[in-house]
Amino acid sequence: MNRLRTRLRASIASGPLVLLDFISGGLDPRITFSRGSNATLVDSTGKITYAPANLMLQSQTMAVSPWAGDTVGGTIPTATANAGVAPDGTTTATRLQLNRGAGTFSRWQQTTPAFPAGSFLASIWMKTTSGTGTANVGLRNDVTATNCVVTGAWQRFSLVNTPATANPSVQILLFTSIPGNDVTADILVWGAQLEPVTYQTAPSTYVATTTAAYYGPRFDYDPVTLAAKGLLIEEQRTNLLTYSEQFDNAIWVKGGVTVSVNATTSPDGTATADKIVEDTSTGNHNVFNGGAGAAGAHTMSVFAKPAGRDWIIVRIEGIDTWFNVASGTIGTIGVGITASIAPAANGFYRCTITKTLAGATACTYRLATGNNISSYTGDGTSGIFLYGAQLEAGAFATSYIPTVASQVTRSADVATMTGTNFSSWYNQSEGTFVADFDVLVSANAVAPGHVLAATTASTQNNINRIWMWNGTPGVLRNTVNSGGVNSAELTGPTTVANTIFKVAAAYRVNDYAFATNGGAVATDTSGAVPVGLTLLGIGQRGDTALENLNGHIRQIAYYNTRLPNATLQALSA
Repeated sequence: MNRLRTRLRASIASGPLVLLDFISGGLDPRITFSRGSNATLVDSTGKITYAPANLMLQSQTMAVSPWAGDTVGGTIPTATANAGVAPDGTTTATRLQLNRGAGTFSRWQQTTPAFPAGSFLASIWMKTTSGTGTANVGLRNDVTATNCVVTGAWQRFSLVNTPATANPSVQILLFTSIPGNDVTADILVWGAQLEPVTYQTAPSTYVATTTAAYYGPRFDYDPVTLAAKGLLIEEQRTNLLTYSEQFDNAIWVKGGVTVSVNATTSPDGTATADKIVEDTSTGNHNVFNGGAGAAGAHTMSVFAKPAGRDWIIVRIEGIDTWFNVASGTIGTIGVGITASIAPAANGFYRCTITKTLAGATACTYRLATGNNISSYTGDGTSGIFLYGAQLEAGAFATSYIPTVASQVTRSADVATMTGTNFSSWYNQSEGTFVADFDVLVSANAVAPGHVLAATTASTQNNINRIWMWNGTPGVLRNTVNSGGVNSAELTGPTTVANTIFKVAAAYRVNDYAFATNGGAVATDTSGAVPVGLTLLGIGQRGDTALENLNGHIRQIAYYNTRLPNATLQALSA
């Protein structure tokens, strides 16, 4: 069937004028992407880590604010903009002249905006201004520093640190406390980057910033097979549980257990999973975080791994659900609960429950010796490894949001194609969209999730729009609206979570068609074609960050002609 699909595509004279391949092609440069916060993903090694980011501002124009200099006993550094050719071939490198004299330090630095605690990797390119000789210069990430031997060739220096403050600084300096640092230095600097990391020790691809931090798209992978899933698009969510990885913290009340901190490698590839160890008492053995959530649907999750005990109870609003984290199976599910379990890296499983709450409630993780067992006599050594506790308002789990002392919100992913990037290929009179995607939840009972939407920039975009979406309650639809009237409303099958769906939708006046997974083609032979469309929303509505897909998009193709029904069926197979 794949070969048939290939032959059919090759036989279409016009070919796909747009082919957005999020598996092997990354983010097409015609797409504008934004998200207002850090966010996690599963990378190609199967580990949980962060999306690409650069939290430094003015990463190339380093002679301007918020970069600034200071000194103790020396000279405040002099920064000269556009003083040399940068690694990218542009004349954007900043000349930095440092002199600590007989004093303690002379430094050029930027204090970053506040962001959650964790590990961050600072990096910067440096070379000597003269292009000859060497200079021993310090790179400091918060309070951790290293000596950099700067030569006449550009080098990218980096340093990982877990800052002790919420507003750490990144510094280029000469400091008596950094062994090897010189008294004076004349260097070129360029491309400052600060990015959140989990297991990584080398900097990622550099991304320039000006007045705002950069938060990049997420290309997600299966944690077991390591297969690429595509571009992850999610709605905004908040982790309501604080100290999500620190079960030793007092916010987690202990009952019949102790906590062994950082006892094994977690799904993020670092030693950040705690062991919840039962004591020798008879009764319940658990940790709980009280008073989170509110009335409405909430989803609670945690990553768990056996450490002498194979069973864990996830308890919310006094209702228990049992999970076997050795076999990856679910035991007894509590009344009013829906539950799921999914493998993660390093032998962990993510155990997830959803319940409609009456109000704020305690969230409990309890050890068990078997299904339907909640009370027993402990042996003092057995337990469960835990990592990544999460409670979020919503009827399904989204990607993990780490927290420390406060709740953390992950902003929605927004991807659009506008202007000539859209109008240069879109045919207003007829065309065909083909897309491959999956969803995180089968039935979206809260709001529809868009695969794509060809629309207008107006918030009244329902007046003229073509969109493929996962409607309530989880039925695939292709809807066309012209002048405020639905021209076509074609339906497909009910979606299944974490399952790839392939859809093809064609439009032409009085001639609409929709095919899914190679099935029968739904048609509509009446209705006008919408006009004035100016943008493509990818994984969301387009005009705003609403009605996010909550899933992965693997590929979107566009043909500027209304393809035959048989071709639609084959392309969606």
